[in-house]
Amino acid sequence: MKLSCCTMLPLFGISVIALTSTASSAQTVDYLNNPGAGLGLFNFNNLLSNAAAALTADGLTLNSITNVTKSSLAGANALYVPLGSPFLNSYPLTNGEISVLTDFVKSGHSVIFQMDNGFWQSSDNDLFNRLGIGAVQNSEISDVSSPVTLPNPNHPILIGPRGMVDSNMSIDLSPGHLSSLGSMTSLIDDSDGNSVFALEDKNVIAPGAGAFIFSMNFNSNDNSEFNASSDYGVFFRNVFAYAATPTPVSTPEPGSFAVMGSLGLAGAAFLRRRRIR
Repeated sequence: MKLSCCTMLPLFGISVIALTSTASSAQTVDYLNNPGAGLGLFNFNNLLSNAAAALTADGLTLNSITNVTKSSLAGANALYVPLGSPFLNSYPLTNGEISVLTDFVKSGHSVIFQMDNGFWQSSDNDLFNRLGIGAVQNSEISDVSSPVTLPNPNHPILIGPRGMVDSNMSIDLSPGHLSSLGSMTSLIDDSDGNSVFALEDKNVIAPGAGAFIFSMNFNSNDNSEFNASSDYGVFFRNVFAYAATPTPVSTPEPGSFAVMGSLGLAGAAFLRRRRIR
């Protein structure tokens, strides 16, 4: 693993270097694949196999796991969790798994949730509440309106390594949207101004934390519609690139250590002089 400087950030008036790790091997995205719970249908080895091929071509390694534990996520840069309608409103994640996911994100990694439509709003809202996000999935199931708007066009996902995305993006929106974002940021809104793609962004949960990313129910993901070179295909690939990139760690530049050391010595000398008097 190599460290590379990516930007200079101010910290208490002192410049710091934001470092990111560059792994010598491909970045790994785990995906939860538990057909017994209905997960298999919406996964990379089923309806999303074309999307999986595009992500693999981008250099990502996709790794199937069947449960969410600290050991199963060891070595993963990100996790994809499909919460599709085969659940029939049976919400699978335990409190222990929620705790593992929270720790995973706090350690600088990201989780992508594929949500479902308004028929399953109780499961979706339960997930938001248990993660402490406070967003609300609306019960309206008839809102399939397009075109979309991009309320935060300069977000790294929209200008990511796979290309830039603009508001001409065509998405086959299946019913379901967020009527309240809670503490999240929206990247895609439908024509009614409701979010269909939002995230609890990096560094929000805690300094150095990764992101919780929520995609509402898009038909554009599945094999019948997915096109890796379309605007939506580029967006989808940027999402995974963003999630798989570790959150930058801010480290004081070498000269700053000397400055902070000097400030510390000066402060100690000042206190000593006051005591002598």
